Amino acid sequence: MNKELCLVAACPVTVHSRGLCAKHYKAAQRIIDRTELTWDEVVQSGLCKPTKPKGRTHSRFSRRLLEIAHKLHPQSSPETTEANV
Repeated sequence: MNKELCLVAACPVTVHSRGLCAKHYKAAQRIIDRTELTWDEVVQSGLCKPTKPKGRTHSRFSRRLLEIAHKLHPQSSPETTEANV
């Protein structure tokens, strides 16, 4: 299986999120949290990838768990409606 490697030059670690390994993702997140820099600006600079689109389909297991959660706690999780499942 061909794993995608971190976008940071010479980093041999596989991708965690946004094209970055966990170490580089956390470093970027710390800088974003402490400054006015945004993820969109980092993406535009080419130093990371954009997030994956929301609304990805859930696995059958996740859909079943969401159905159970919705039946047991219908008021507590509005984002788990039929449209999102």
